Amino acid sequence: MSEVAAQAPVRAVLLWVQFDGGEFCGFQKQLTDRTVAGTLEDAWHKMLGETVIARSSSRTDAGVHARRMPVLIRTEKTIAPRGLMLGLNSFLPSDLAVQEAQDVPADFDVRNDAVGKRYVYRLWVAESRAPLWRRYAWQVRGPLDTAAMQEAARHLQGVHDFSTFRGAACVAKSTVRHIRRVHVDASQLPLVQIEVDGNAFLLNMVRIFAGTLVDIGRGRLKPEEKEWVGDIKKLYNFEITSRQMAWWRWKLAEGIKDDALMMQDFPPTAEYAFIMTGTSFFSNARCTDAAKKAKATTPDYYRYVMGAYFQDTEVVKSTERLATLKIWEEPVDNGYYVIGADPAYGSSDWADRFCIQVYRCYADGLDQVAEFNTSELNTYQFAWVIAHLAGAYKNSTLNLEVNGPGQAVINELRNLKRQATAMVSQQGRDLMNVLGHMSNYIWRRNDTLGGYSNSIGWMTTTQSKERMLSYFKDYFERGMMEVNSLDLIDEMKSVVRDSGSIAAYGRGKDDRVIAAALASAAYAEQVQPRLVNARISRQVSQKQQELTPEQLAVSGGVGNYLKKIGVYGSR
Repeated sequence: MSEVAAQAPVRAVLLWVQFDGGEFCGFQKQLTDRTVAGTLEDAWHKMLGETVIARSSSRTDAGVHARRMPVLIRTEKTIAPRGLMLGLNSFLPSDLAVQEAQDVPADFDVRNDAVGKRYVYRLWVAESRAPLWRRYAWQVRGPLDTAAMQEAARHLQGVHDFSTFRGAACVAKSTVRHIRRVHVDASQLPLVQIEVDGNAFLLNMVRIFAGTLVDIGRGRLKPEEKEWVGDIKKLYNFEITSRQMAWWRWKLAEGIKDDALMMQDFPPTAEYAFIMTGTSFFSNARCTDAAKKAKATTPDYYRYVMGAYFQDTEVVKSTERLATLKIWEEPVDNGYYVIGADPAYGSSDWADRFCIQVYRCYADGLDQVAEFNTSELNTYQFAWVIAHLAGAYKNSTLNLEVNGPGQAVINELRNLKRQATAMVSQQGRDLMNVLGHMSNYIWRRNDTLGGYSNSIGWMTTTQSKERMLSYFKDYFERGMMEVNSLDLIDEMKSVVRDSGSIAAYGRGKDDRVIAAALASAAYAEQVQPRLVNARISRQVSQKQQELTPEQLAVSGGVGNYLKKIGVYGSR
């Protein structure tokens, strides 16, 4: 024991370092990436021939700069602190320097003995960029309501569970932190500083603080917030202020932590309070888990540009904000699909929306691969979208709700088939193949004593709605149904069972939910039994794709399919 103690380092040196973090991948040493700790340790070894470990009070993220950061090194060397400072700086690169060195007690703990930490996040708020600040400030096109930002910042102070303010890769065991001060300093415009003092921080925590505060300063509202803010304006002629919205978000994120309970305890209007008086139909916990997984998936975004005729319609690449079609997985030739289609009853801000959900099917479940949703459409145009998706995703079973405008959609599909017959070109033959294929798989109700009826489509009644939603709920909560759409999950959270009915009441939308339920019913009553008999599971399908990928690709997927039948745009 005494021999080991004699060989142990006997001195603790605290270095106060400053660095430009633009070219560093954070503080913590990594095997391949350039880090502050790794650079300090290399410089120490070059100067003194001694291998040491550099520890600090924080593990900064990539790109974070430091004005004065403590770093502890335990050593057997006896060089005076000033000599260590000067010597190390001669070996360090230009973006890292030791500002001061001092001896500290041997038992000093740089992390646990720290009394506090301060982060400063800078914003350059102006119409034009500032090149000299590009590495040291987030350049935000103004203006910002800094008073509202400060009001929101005040609610971040104190001891809270900050699990909603951490990066996805955060592995901290506890997400509770004590934030002593959050201050928005706008005294040096166009430079705005967000100063955060606390005992410790989570991964990306201050960056997420800054992003949240900037959104509040800009007055940005989420789609659901725009909806109830508009309701308040119409009902009471009252404008919700940025400060009030800041409080709402803070209360939801740090206090209530549940959308349904927030609406129940703090309803924007009496109508919203009524929505949440029923029992949630889908498990909130399961919805939360699905949302976390869905956030990790990014679809391809498209939008339809409707022409006067089917042949003139284009589908173009789009931004997320303008997209009407989202694609998570391109069509696979030997895949099996169900398509749930829910046509709208009208076209206005508060009307139902046209919605299509596409799921790839296996014997052991189904995965969402595409979603179409818009209120700005006519029934005949909706039929065109169905024709496109049913043709792109081959081997598809369509379940179309025929209540209301559904019959008009069926008539337009039949009309398209007549048009295709009259076209003598290759385009007409391709379109005929598409429509012929789809009609072979179109949904026929299996609700008569004699088996299949000849009625095309799904007639929604109280009993049939209960049946299809129960299929959806069962597959989803058993983990058999993969939902990738965050918009769909948000709608699922608002669906309640109240007084024997299941719906999103008031202004709440459930079009995506109904379309997914239609797809679930088609899967349960027609597709799954066939796949079980054929033993086409997810595992089997994956092996087939790995073995013969050239047979499964659809030559560029949705886009090339549209070009083939003449409805793809390049704009």
